[in-house]
Amino acid sequence: MLRKLIYPLLIIIILVLGGYLLSIKMDDWKASQIASAPPEFVTINFVVTVPPETPRYQKLFLAGDAKELGTWRAEGLELKKGDDNKYHATIQLPGGVPVEYKVTRGSWNSVERGTDGIEIDNRTLNPTKTESVNLTVATWVDQGKAEPGTSTASGDIRRHVGFHSTLLNNERTLAVYLPPGYDQNPDKRYPVLYMQDGQNLFDTATSFAGVEWNADETAEKLINTGTIKPVIIVGIYNTPDRTEEYTPWQASESDPVARGVYYGWFVAYEAKRFIDNTYRTLPDRDNTAIAGSSLGGLIALDTARAHNDIFGACAALSPSLWSAEGKLLSQWTADHDWMKGTRFWIDMGEGETDDYPTGEAVPHLQTLVATLESAGLTKGNDFQSLIAQGEDKNEAAWSKRFGKVLTFLYGK
Repeated sequence: MLRKLIYPLLIIIILVLGGYLLSIKMDDWKASQIASAPPEFVTINFVVTVPPETPRYQKLFLAGDAKELGTWRAEGLELKKGDDNKYHATIQLPGGVPVEYKVTRGSWNSVERGTDGIEIDNRTLNPTKTESVNLTVATWVDQGKAEPGTSTASGDIRRHVGFHSTLLNNERTLAVYLPPGYDQNPDKRYPVLYMQDGQNLFDTATSFAGVEWNADETAEKLINTGTIKPVIIVGIYNTPDRTEEYTPWQASESDPVARGVYYGWFVAYEAKRFIDNTYRTLPDRDNTAIAGSSLGGLIALDTARAHNDIFGACAALSPSLWSAEGKLLSQWTADHDWMKGTRFWIDMGEGETDDYPTGEAVPHLQTLVATLESAGLTKGNDFQSLIAQGEDKNEAAWSKRFGKVLTFLYGK
């Protein structure tokens, strides 16, 4: 009888004691987790040393992917110049959340560069504790010459900031150039040219290295002299995902589809639908064109193919035909029936060899020309090609020949 009473009592004691010991272990584990976990927010002190060519009167900023750094706005977090001639900023960042960022002078045409002007990767930081981060800017992309905030835009240019893409799940600016007389002729409709890297087209304050295409001044002159028909030009700003968005093919086998495919749909449907609903456009295929340079030229060509029912013309200046081992050239050589009824402008600078990864800029252009001709297109009517003598691959060179592009596409 006594034995029957003792066994249950022992079991109860063991369970109680085990539960107590387990609770101690759990408390110890929780304490260790709390101790090892990064704090909710940490304080980071940035100290930036700048090169001698930095203008004394310009502000400095940190631009990054965190909202505290402006979510990649060029004027994200302002830095203050100290008595030590260095620039300082103190910020609270979420602990344990890595951030990427760069130093700018308020625009992407005044972003920092590495030694000898070479583009650098984004700076990275994983904030886990209060610390000081000391940075040294080697040089600026514009050698300190650009003046952020000084606009050179002319004519009627309307900006739509924060235009959202559902397909790409991001936002960008659309800069819309309207031809002379747009407001004075409320019954008139206009053809539309959609262009990539839109921040480089109209304004040195937003353009790469402070050099713009002068697309607004060029269009105004040609329209006012009666050389071309009045045209609306839509400048689609790029984003930090420019390379991915302007590349039509998979970046790796893990990607279900290339981001450039989504970008083409974004231009053809999201951006075009907005422009057609907002402005007096001629929305049909014959009055809708797409253009770009470098990778922007590559995605313009691919979008013209993929959405040939939308775009009746395409201009590609210095297109990156080398991308994916020349995949566009091989694709177009194998299938070119769709090209009939589409007009093309394609060009390369004679001096682009050093900037062309394979060194075959001109041969690649010649291959594309041969493909257009094999599709039955005739030069001067269906397409125009140009090897720009002595020209390199940059905004200044594209600006020089943009008038020829407009004249070919919209000449009277």
